[in-house]
Amino acid sequence: MLLRFTTILILTITLLSAAAQIEAQDVDPQKVATNSPSTDLVIPINSTFDAFFKEFVNKDGMVDYAKLKKNRHSLSIIARKLRNIKVQDYLSWNDQQQQAFWINVHNFNIMKLVAENYPIKVFKLKLIFYPKGSIMHLSKPRTKYLFNVMGRRYSLDEVEHYVSELYAAPKIHFALSYASMSSAPMRNEAYFGYKLEKQLDDQMVRFIKNPHTLKIDNNERIIYLSDMFNWYKDEIIEAYGTNKKYKAYSPKIRAFFNFIDDYLSKSELASFPRSGYDVRFTHYDWHLNEVKTTK
Repeated sequence: MLLRFTTILILTITLLSAAAQIEAQDVDPQKVATNSPSTDLVIPINSTFDAFFKEFVNKDGMVDYAKLKKNRHSLSIIARKLRNIKVQDYLSWNDQQQQAFWINVHNFNIMKLVAENYPIKVFKLKLIFYPKGSIMHLSKPRTKYLFNVMGRRYSLDEVEHYVSELYAAPKIHFALSYASMSSAPMRNEAYFGYKLEKQLDDQMVRFIKNPHTLKIDNNERIIYLSDMFNWYKDEIIEAYGTNKKYKAYSPKIRAFFNFIDDYLSKSELASFPRSGYDVRFTHYDWHLNEVKTTK
């Protein structure tokens, strides 16, 4: 919690300080972006992100890292655009546009990190914990790798912490790719402020349909859940903790099930076990989320 607070405080001070140095920095309230498609589309970086994700991510959320490695100019172009975004322009965007922007920044940069190191070299000692080709064979990928946005350097973890502060709901985490099979799937489109809620809800539905996320074994009476729920358990418990449903389970499991409830169909919800099942967490699959190519 302290790290999160520090991250958002530093970023806020940085942005405000930079804005204060810009001449005529006052934003006309009538020109501030509203939550509509037209205002989102006039933000240049949005169309760039959208074209990028459409080219290198397929409908199943798999990334063509081999193709991306051959098109490094695409990475350089976007990295330069991110570096050159004016703080004054960023501060004129509404909350949803800022939230969508940082999700896109995170997912672009994790793709960039993998592509620049693809195929990822094996660190033999890490094979005990991670499969061949996993992003985790890189040295501290979420904290050591830094990228420039608006003149400030960030890590992937810093961006995730900041996004979670901007958008105070657990589902935001499942829009962020960890370049792995158990993480939420990449989208082959950019996130946009005007439809952010719809995209986030769709992400949760897609994530829950992943067999790595939720599997119910009615014969053995076992419910298998992704270990990712444990990663964000404090946020999920705070938002979804209740004694009204799933009373047979522990407070943590009740919160997880209530979180999942929001994204199940009526038939899935009707058949979801209310009691009498053991709950186990599946081993996280760190295999790379790559498009498999045939040689």
